[in-house]
Amino acid sequence: MKKLRLMCRLSVVGCLALGLFHGEQAQAAGGAASGSGTYRGRVLTEQFLHARALLGKSRTLALSPGPVAAARPDVDGIAVVDSTGGVVIEPNFFDLMTRSVEFSPSAEGYTAGIAALTINETARRDGTPVLLGDDDAKAVSLPFLFPFYGESHSEIFIHSDGNLTFQQPDAASTSRSFARAVGGPPRIAPLFNDLDPSIAGSAITVYVISDRFIVTWDEVPEFSASNNGAKQTFQAVLHADGRIEYHYLTISASAAVVGIMPGELRGGATAADLSQGVSEPAAGALAEVFSALRDVDLFTAAQKFYRNHDDVYDFLIVFNAFDLQLPGSAFAFEINVRNQVRGIGNLLPGLSLFDFGPELGSARRLQSFISMGALSQYPEDPAVRIPIVGENTALSVLGQEAGHRFGVFVDFFDAELGRASSALLGRQQAHWSFFFNSDASVLEGNRIADYGMISPRFETVATVEKYSALDQYLMGLRRPDEVAPSFLVENPRDSPQGLRSPESLPASGVQFDGDRKEILVESIIAAEGERRPAAEVAQKRFRFAFLLLVDGDDEPSPAAIAKLVRLRDEWADFFHEGTDQRAVAEVELVRMLHLSSWPAAGLVLGTPGMATLEIAAPRAAGLDVMLSADNGGVSVPGVVTIPAGSVSARFPIEGVSAGVTRLRAVAAKPGFDEPEAFVEVKPDVSGLQLEAVSGAAQTGGFGVELAQLVVIRLADGNLLPFSGMALEVSVSRDGAVAPESAVTDEHGEIRLRWTLATSGALNTMRVRLAAAPEIDGIVFALAAGPPPEFGSEGVIGAAGFNLGPSAANTGISAGGLVSIFGTGLATSDGGATSFPLPITLGTTQVTINGFAAPLLFVSGLQLNLQVPSNLTGDTAEIVVETAAGTSESVEVPLAAAQPGIFFDVATGIGVIVNLDDGSVVWDRAAAAGSQVVIYCTGLGAVNPAVASGLPAPADPVSWTVSAVGASVGGLPAAVSFSGLAPGFAGLYQINATLPEGLAPGRYVLTISLNGLTSNEVFIDIQ
Repeated sequence: MKKLRLMCRLSVVGCLALGLFHGEQAQAAGGAASGSGTYRGRVLTEQFLHARALLGKSRTLALSPGPVAAARPDVDGIAVVDSTGGVVIEPNFFDLMTRSVEFSPSAEGYTAGIAALTINETARRDGTPVLLGDDDAKAVSLPFLFPFYGESHSEIFIHSDGNLTFQQPDAASTSRSFARAVGGPPRIAPLFNDLDPSIAGSAITVYVISDRFIVTWDEVPEFSASNNGAKQTFQAVLHADGRIEYHYLTISASAAVVGIMPGELRGGATAADLSQGVSEPAAGALAEVFSALRDVDLFTAAQKFYRNHDDVYDFLIVFNAFDLQLPGSAFAFEINVRNQVRGIGNLLPGLSLFDFGPELGSARRLQSFISMGALSQYPEDPAVRIPIVGENTALSVLGQEAGHRFGVFVDFFDAELGRASSALLGRQQAHWSFFFNSDASVLEGNRIADYGMISPRFETVATVEKYSALDQYLMGLRRPDEVAPSFLVENPRDSPQGLRSPESLPASGVQFDGDRKEILVESIIAAEGERRPAAEVAQKRFRFAFLLLVDGDDEPSPAAIAKLVRLRDEWADFFHEGTDQRAVAEVELVRMLHLSSWPAAGLVLGTPGMATLEIAAPRAAGLDVMLSADNGGVSVPGVVTIPAGSVSARFPIEGVSAGVTRLRAVAAKPGFDEPEAFVEVKPDVSGLQLEAVSGAAQTGGFGVELAQLVVIRLADGNLLPFSGMALEVSVSRDGAVAPESAVTDEHGEIRLRWTLATSGALNTMRVRLAAAPEIDGIVFALAAGPPPEFGSEGVIGAAGFNLGPSAANTGISAGGLVSIFGTGLATSDGGATSFPLPITLGTTQVTINGFAAPLLFVSGLQLNLQVPSNLTGDTAEIVVETAAGTSESVEVPLAAAQPGIFFDVATGIGVIVNLDDGSVVWDRAAAAGSQVVIYCTGLGAVNPAVASGLPAPADPVSWTVSAVGASVGGLPAAVSFSGLAPGFAGLYQINATLPEGLAPGRYVLTISLNGLTSNEVFIDIQ
């Protein structure tokens, strides 16, 4: 059965779908068709859509110079935001049909061109079928090494869903979103959409020409439960030189991602209007997202909210008053805005820690933005079930979306498999599996009864009631020992109601058999690490702002405001009860009063620290703030005054007794936030750690003061900053740092000015805790010195040093080994390394015609490297980059071959191995007529190809080059093989038979290829 999923407009976390699915219903007989398009990383999609809207292509009202409309006043504690100024963006319909797009690589990135359709009908007609099912992928070998974002690939994965990937397939049934496109493997996406080639009459084919690889999706329909999805016909063409073409014949998709992506979030992303072409090179993803529906630009909406509201909210919750349905038939969704919590999984693809807050207008606090869709889709009574979303109410819908701030993204360590497993996760890998007993978690969970020996053994007895104990652990509300063991049902079977899948929505009364696997919270900790900050000091009070989006100049109706006020007020109770009264939802709109210790901070007993109170704007009169500590564990002033005309005031804080104390601040004037912070007082400095916050990756010249301050933080294992602690700082050689000692501020930080030494490439800084010098280890290595410099004469073949007698024997050849001689080629000591080769050693990187060259050896005066094997053309532009700067581009000739024999510099004897006994010839002479192996480089392309930086396979006979000649003393030596030496990168070997009848003595040996003759080396004949 197909996994339930929703084509939820390239969205991310927490999306409850209406009954209009882009996918097969996962419910068996009788169930309501409802579901969520939640998947991790939606913020990436929303950020990209915001960038696309800024192009001006799809804004309802394009941004232009002029007065900004006044912000709407709040109504009954509800923030009113209107749709003007780009808050609502119009559909971005697919506009590439009957056209072709070409992506062209360069040293700076990719550009895109647009032209009339040039689809290859021969490839479409005569291509070889690739048999793929729905949500499927297949690996296919490429006829050449294909360069893509600086890497070369010999294999590609063809997907049913209109895209190609490198390195690994990505055929899951989760949303075909921009976030997934950029967060997964390197991807070529002509039409990333949910397509189903298993339907009769559709085909995916491959057609190979010597310099082109063509994939055609021919009349492949969008997935439809009724098998009548709209058909799409398009092509992707990969050229051997790295160009990529998309050809669109018939496209009727309502939504799709189109573009190219380097994978794993590398290089950022450029939002494009591909119909106009892109002339400025993009170093990262270059893409366009198409959607047939109006949408809300959450980034612009948030920015508009913060125009007249302080940065004091953890959650923004927006409803719209004009029945704007969310794209993809979504009911509601959430985006994670910032996260610094460890141990709760990766909230973005492959990434757990991030901060998008400033882009939405929140410099400090916003954690989550929830879009609840049209207010009209919710009943007047928030506790009444909504049939279209199964067993959910408005409160449980909001509970699910708020819960996505922390879950569900965790793996567990499966002892039977010996590895981490995501089997606890269900739909979109962001909700609990239907078969996990999550104790009726509001995050789409079931409570499952186990009847033991009775069949059916298992039954779902409740759904979506509250935050389970495991949810609360992830939220920071429970310790691990407060989470009871649970279980997962593996191999589910024999359900009288029709078997669900792990992605199915929760439902009561479903019976099934299966195998019980015990799940302990310790197994999640084993996979994800401990939750930090731990429950003792994690945030417990969360402030929610409720927003109502109105259309243009419309005024919100009193009925809409009253309905939203009721939901807001009942949400506070639902959240409090749903967390077993362990957390509080504060729902009033207030002004900012920030406590620097929020949400938690640390002190060492007997060492005074400092804290700060802050408001958003200065006042004409001073503001008194009362401070209180609930158990007397810390000492603070009873009242602190923020002076008139100021926005902050500092005050002393000191630990009185070890333990955790709740510190609360209340302004003497009404309408301000009442922040609380947990302050942990440690009896000593054990467990404290020093870490770099910023400024650690700078470079500079000899004796130069670095441009940025180096910021060091003192914290503990719970990430709590510790104030009032003296640190001592030292730097290497004759460098300087100021100050050399400092006391950590209210954020646990010190700020340092660093002047680099007047000589030497390696500068180090060490920071120690004065009270415990053993707590150190903060050592920075920064480069100092001139940028790299070399000339074309310093680029020579690593074997023959370009000393061959042929006049044309200069420059380099693709796939060969080269040395670069110059100055400043490294900012740290380098050395040889083992295969596979890294692209960089130390801080040095070499690019040739924009492609990164694998390095074998790095020093300040010499680099040894392999020339990328996919280079074409007559010239090569070489650039060396180190931490100290980037060299000028140096141009050298690029030849098809550049033969050179490795030799012993002292004797001039070639690196030759006697096949008879394996001895090296320079250690012992070879006999006339014997077989030898000559080690060389620069013999050019091999067939089949081997990617740059990778060792040749063990069978050398398969990796050959064109005919090579060899001569000894002017007499021909018969060559039986020429190709790559197995187990090495860029190293070639020639198997030859020495001429018969040679008298004992020393002879000159050369090889020749394409009219070029190698350097002369000696061979001793015994």
